[in-house]
Amino acid sequence: SDVYKRQTLVRTLDVNPRPWHPVLTPDGRMLYFGNKGANTITAFNTQTQTVAAVVSGNGLAQPHGAATSPDGRFVYISNNNIRGDYTPRYDFGDNARIGTVVVIDTATNTIVKVLEVEENPAGMAAAR
Repeated sequence: SDVYKRQTLVRTLDVNPRPWHPVLTPDGRMLYFGNKGANTITAFNTQTQTVAAVVSGNGLAQPHGAATSPDGRFVYISNNNIRGDYTPRYDFGDNARIGTVVVIDTATNTIVKVLEVEENPAGMAAAR
C-alpha cells in the first residue's frame, strides 16, 4: 500500500534532551515540543528546517503535552513537575508537586501565562 512506502531520513537536529509530544501550528509553519529533560520548549520552523527559539522560564517543569489554539496564536504545554522543579505560588501544604500549563505567545515565543493545575498533567488538546 502507498501508505506504508519506505520513509527516508532527510535531516537530524540536535535539540535539548527528551523531546516530547510535538504539535504543529494550524498553518503548519511551526512545530513546538517540550524538552522534558531540560525544562525547555523548542520552536522549530518547518519552512527553514531550523530551530527558531528555545523557550525557558518559570512554569516549565518536565514539559509533556502540547496543543495550539485554533488561530495558532498560542501554544499550551502541560508540565508534569514530577521532580518538583516548579514551586507553586501559594503553599497549601499538599501541593509541592502541582503541575502547570504554560501559555506561549507564538509571535514572540515567550511564556505569557503560567496556570497551576493538579499533579502530573499529561496530554492536551484544544477545542476548535
